[in-house]
Amino acid sequence: MKHYFFIVIIFFAVLSAKAQSDSFIGSWEGTLSFGSMKVRLVFHIAEKDSMVTATFDSPDQGARGLSFDKVQVNGTSILLGFTLNNAQFDGALQSDNKIIEGTWTQGGQKLPLSMNRTSILLRTPRPQEPIPPFEYDVEEVAFSGGDKDITLAGTLTKPKGGSTYPAIVLVTGSGPQNRDEEILEHKPFAVIADYFSKRGWAVLRYDDRGVGKSKGDFASATTADFTKDAISAIKFLRTRKDIEKANIGICGHSEGGIIAQQIAADGVTNPSFVILLAGSGLNGADILALQNKAILEASGVDTALAAWYARYLRTEVYPTIMNDKPRETVINPLAESLDRMATIFSAEELDALGINTNVTKAMLMQLLTPWMREFLQYDPRNNLRKITCNVLALFGEKDKQVLPEVNAQAIKKNCTKAEVHIFPQLNHLFQTAETGMPMEYGAIQETFSPIVLNKMEEWLNKIKK
Repeated sequence: MKHYFFIVIIFFAVLSAKAQSDSFIGSWEGTLSFGSMKVRLVFHIAEKDSMVTATFDSPDQGARGLSFDKVQVNGTSILLGFTLNNAQFDGALQSDNKIIEGTWTQGGQKLPLSMNRTSILLRTPRPQEPIPPFEYDVEEVAFSGGDKDITLAGTLTKPKGGSTYPAIVLVTGSGPQNRDEEILEHKPFAVIADYFSKRGWAVLRYDDRGVGKSKGDFASATTADFTKDAISAIKFLRTRKDIEKANIGICGHSEGGIIAQQIAADGVTNPSFVILLAGSGLNGADILALQNKAILEASGVDTALAAWYARYLRTEVYPTIMNDKPRETVINPLAESLDRMATIFSAEELDALGINTNVTKAMLMQLLTPWMREFLQYDPRNNLRKITCNVLALFGEKDKQVLPEVNAQAIKKNCTKAEVHIFPQLNHLFQTAETGMPMEYGAIQETFSPIVLNKMEEWLNKIKK
């Protein structure tokens, strides 16, 4: 009799837990507000083998399918934890089963978050995205890359009619990028190509090696490798009868700006012109340290703490790998410099900075990549001094990744051929923005500012041979 009673109790307990979890199963959408910044979050809660699991997307940051590693359901309450970012959501299901009211905790901040049940996840409109039929010719092309066995695939757009055209090669920023430099459902290179091919220019854009239809290994490549690929793109255009060989230039965004600088300074490739979109004027270590400081401050971290952390990165962490020593000889000094943060900053400060053991492990792996080690050491000033062609350097006032003022000043100082402009209200992607924070990119409908496109066109017409 006692044994029977025990079994019944367990049976009803399982039924109760399943009924509770069933109320949460599905997709939920809400928006976090950090002051004027807004970030959409989507939770996907499911049940498998009597276990509740949850993943989440952050569409505005390009993050999808991230797994919560802590999921607890208790009656109408739910707790979801994401250890990597030291983030947690505590919520309560409302009586209509359509809303979870809760709090998102991260980096020492507690923010209200209301999640609404949804079955349709809406895509933010991208009104500038070109839609066929096009007013210009579109040609799929392939050409040899900068190394053996590298074949690059891309799109060449050019005006209809006529015989030959001046040309622009578009070079992407850091990270694996396709020919459109697609990010968060934005396609800035498609927008740029569309604009200029309607105005008499041929425009070549291509997938990075190892991305899309291009062959090769992206993960092992460095900026030097991508520079060789961009040179190959110029050489490819020079083989074509429909391209004006004396009028081929480069437009590079972010890391693409570094690549454009290197090509313009090599004394051999001789592009007709260079356009730098958020191109760097400082060395890589300074770029990253200032970027960390700016983003932390904009996220609400105390200014003094953000500056201290950035200074620690620049003077203690980055120098351990800013050399050409083998990986095995720098891994321990780098790990030690990252571990020391736990003794230099208090627990509260580390929490505010979003630093924990999982984060430092991820930092270690990222900093040890060949690309990062090369980037940290790269100083553009020597190359800028060697450039003899016309240069247009453009920045967004609200850029938090390549800070505009200091980089613009460095380019002006070191490149006598440069015309430099900083555009109000624009971010790193040259979108009209409120804060300039990366988490805002996906929520903005504008892909690329028409004002910047007009400036580029005006300048090109002025310097065109």
